[in-house]
Amino acid sequence: MNVHYISDQSGNKTAAVIPIQDWNELQLKLEALDLDENGNIPEWHKDVLNERIAYYNENPNSCLDAFSTLEEIEKEL
Repeated sequence: MNVHYISDQSGNKTAAVIPIQDWNELQLKLEALDLDENGNIPEWHKDVLNERIAYYNENPNSCLDAFSTLEEIEKEL
């Protein structure tokens, strides 16, 4: 990303300008976050996460670590 900064007379950065293509990509990523109208994670996301944490706490041996998970995914590719 090619960012240009605008500074005040004291040299403090006051603004940033980015190419429109980069801006559009950032907008798409932000929309994909599915935040509520206040910019917070929706309650249903939190509910799903809490359910998964509870399941893990009750069944810690039923989950794979990140490296094992990636190995399993790569086997299927």
